[in-house]
Amino acid sequence: MESSGAEEWLDESNARTELPCMGWCTGLANVLAAAYAGDLHVDTSGIVRRREGRGRRVRAALVELLASGGYIAVPRAGRRGPVTVTHDGVTAHRWCVAAPDLLHAEQRAAYRARVRLHHTGRTSKQTARDRATRLTPLPHGAEEKRRRAVQMREVEQWAREVRATRERLESEQAERDAQAEQEQAAEWARIQQEAEERQAAQEDRRDDDLVLSQQGAQEIVMGQGKRRVTVKRVDPSIWNAVVRGAVYVVWKEGSEDWPWLVIAPDDTRIGVCSVINSAPYAASVRDIVRAHADAVERGETPPEWTPSTAAATPEETSQGQPPDTDRHSHGARQTAK
Repeated sequence: MESSGAEEWLDESNARTELPCMGWCTGLANVLAAAYAGDLHVDTSGIVRRREGRGRRVRAALVELLASGGYIAVPRAGRRGPVTVTHDGVTAHRWCVAAPDLLHAEQRAAYRARVRLHHTGRTSKQTARDRATRLTPLPHGAEEKRRRAVQMREVEQWAREVRATRERLESEQAERDAQAEQEQAAEWARIQQEAEERQAAQEDRRDDDLVLSQQGAQEIVMGQGKRRVTVKRVDPSIWNAVVRGAVYVVWKEGSEDWPWLVIAPDDTRIGVCSVINSAPYAASVRDIVRAHADAVERGETPPEWTPSTAAATPEETSQGQPPDTDRHSHGARQTAK
């Protein structure tokens, strides 16, 4: 008896605290009491009646309100069976029995009370009306906990989707930035290459240009860098070629019929260049000088050019002796320098 009295006191205390905030009417309490007693049944057409069979119909709006708050469980559409009361419904029934004076007499009055409860500073009037068409779950009840758990899962899912979207956008932005950097680097490399090609085209003339510029040219510059060769005419019979400060002499050791010899700085004859317009062909001189300079740089000793039999027979002097080529070549180099 003491335990029963304590429970009744607790139910009345909770009812007077919570029922005014729930917006219930006596009609809802009566339908819930009938379900608690096992008197509500649903047929296959979805009609709820008191007692199974041809019992008096119960207002569907009241049944839907109780179901919306998780107080009763109704069989699914097309199925027949009893309407059962949930754990929250049992607690709400006890509260209605403990404090019936807190229930509204009419359903419309209970609806207006629910509208006032939902119409706060953060909700509009229409939102409050929409929410008032459903009952709120029992405060601190199982349905409220279930809905909060569902909301938490939805919030967590939303947070995961937001995080995934942010990571995807950051990844896409990083890819766009990397692609832009690559395109910028490629464009810069292309500009540099074009500039180098233009510079090379200006500094390293092609052989056709050398042929055209051979007539009357005083100085022809070919190549760039460490193998830049400058071929210069000293006088009609002597030319020189300069590469990295080393002076190579190009001249004829004999008459006009003799070939143009290329002589290294150490007085070594390293070859015979081609001739165009009765003058040394600058491109031929360049190739001979570069080949010799490359060999010297590698530490090799280039072989001295040896004239063929026909080319090695110079015109004899008036005394029948060949000219002193060493003496002439030394004087020519002195003149060229």
